[in-house]
Amino acid sequence: YDSNLSQEFRDLVCGLAKEAGRPNIADYFPVLRLIDPQGVRKRTRIYYSKLLGIFDGIINQRLQLRVSSKGSKANNDTLDSLLNLIEEDNSEISLFDIKHLLLLTMDYYLVFLLIVPFVWASIRLLTFKLASQTLPPGPKPFPIIGNILQLSNLPHQALAKLSRTYGPLMTLKLGSITTINLRKACATQIFDTQRLDATQALRQTKVHELIDHVNQSCKSGAPIDIGRLVFTTVLNSISNTFFSMDLAQYDSNLSQEFRDLVCGVADEAGRPNIADYFPALRLIDPQGVRKRTSIYFTKLFGIFDGIFNQRLQLRASSEGSK
Repeated sequence: YDSNLSQEFRDLVCGLAKEAGRPNIADYFPVLRLIDPQGVRKRTRIYYSKLLGIFDGIINQRLQLRVSSKGSKANNDTLDSLLNLIEEDNSEISLFDIKHLLLLTMDYYLVFLLIVPFVWASIRLLTFKLASQTLPPGPKPFPIIGNILQLSNLPHQALAKLSRTYGPLMTLKLGSITTINLRKACATQIFDTQRLDATQALRQTKVHELIDHVNQSCKSGAPIDIGRLVFTTVLNSISNTFFSMDLAQYDSNLSQEFRDLVCGVADEAGRPNIADYFPALRLIDPQGVRKRTSIYFTKLFGIFDGIFNQRLQLRASSEGSK
């Protein structure tokens, strides 16, 4: 708590998130990518280099600990399991692979942490609309600017204060955009510390399943798509926390489909949209952002519908037992 490492790590992660969501002219004119006129590519490379440096320190510290422990293998976490895999005969995995695997895993977790609350809020908002056609309570907006000033320069603290007055589900008007803000549900139901601690063994199991699959692929000489395997592991870890079930298998195409949907939503959320600046263009949707986003969410909701219906049938067949 008294070290600067957590703040440094936080700054790096926040920096990456900002660069990912920053409008970049080189995305629209690929010929400018080598020039990097806004410096997005340069800053992103610096952030990743620093993150890899942190991982280097953690890995070296763990290696020293394993040597000082006379080769004992704790097998208590992902890093130990990966280091054990390296030490096996004819291993095709190196320390370089481990560092980038950790970096890739973190990227996917960040995407999920951004997307899952949004999907959760969307579901809650849809169910709320079915129950009532009126918007949740909220502070009275000012003309033109709405409630922007009430968020101040510390929006998370301002939202916490507003939620004590208007409840966890409230309406805020940001300029001409009406938003529904959802608090507490993610903190108390999804990312609650006790709930996460209770699933620690589950996450370790999923990591061991990943390592076993990599082992089998190495022995059979089959090619390995690290990105796809990591995504499947992260997806199943989260789906088991939410639904007590695996959403995909390593040899199925479902994880790739889900990955494409999540990445598609993330791409559209970070894409500069002219209709955000000129609301009159929303019905026209000149860039097709609204259309593509609707398609992604329809497919996601279709997957969730299947899970919900299966769970409801299971509860009904169990004579209402929960």
